[in-house]
Amino acid sequence: DSITKERAYQKILLHLLEHVEKGQEFNSTHFGNALPEELVRNYDMSILFPLPQFTKQEEVLAEVLKTARQLRVFYLQKKMKGLADEIREKEKEGDEAKTAKLQQQYSHLASQLQTSE
Repeated sequence: DSITKERAYQKILLHLLEHVEKGQEFNSTHFGNALPEELVRNYDMSILFPLPQFTKQEEVLAEVLKTARQLRVFYLQKKMKGLADEIREKEKEGDEAKTAKLQQQYSHLASQLQTSE
């Protein structure tokens, strides 16, 4: 698996967003068959969960955007946690240059997270 689940779901949501924006009727089989091979397994797993029934395309689009935001927040939080661990390690090692660089990356992610929420 060369792609993480979170990243795969983000890509699937982007494909779904494109599909919905084109105004195409959603058919899970046709949609799944049109996905790149690397996303098919994750998509197949995701359709095991029942989807709510939407009466309007706008509702589908709103749900896709909401889920995409949630995935982005989750992804950023996960990256920030990893950076925090790395910062602590570099501080223990006394590597001030690397610590400062990691802290800068952490601050950048924190600002992205703030705008995502």
